[in-house]
Amino acid sequence: MHSKKILPRKQNLLKILSALTGIPFSIARTPEDHYELGSITEKNGSFRVDIHGVRSGARFKKPRVIAEVKQENGRWLFVNFHRTDGSNLLATLRLLKQSRKKAPH
Repeated sequence: MHSKKILPRKQNLLKILSALTGIPFSIARTPEDHYELGSITEKNGSFRVDIHGVRSGARFKKPRVIAEVKQENGRWLFVNFHRTDGSNLLATLRLLKQSRKKAPH
């Protein structure tokens, strides 16, 4: 059940993120036929949107990725991308940056 305050924002978010639906982009080794939006939850002023892969007409139960977005100055911005294993894009990029600083040139 969504509060009356969250519902309009969720509907706007769905409209914006619906552009992702059906566009075959790949975050996995095996691209899906298309992707569908799943549940949306609010946490600390941002929203986490489950994105499910669909292959041969069947939607995977587990999301492929969870997009974290927030509204800022009237625009929706991607904040981070989370995986179901607990990892996320920003943490991965920080680790990569650290490993490059340590690597000999």
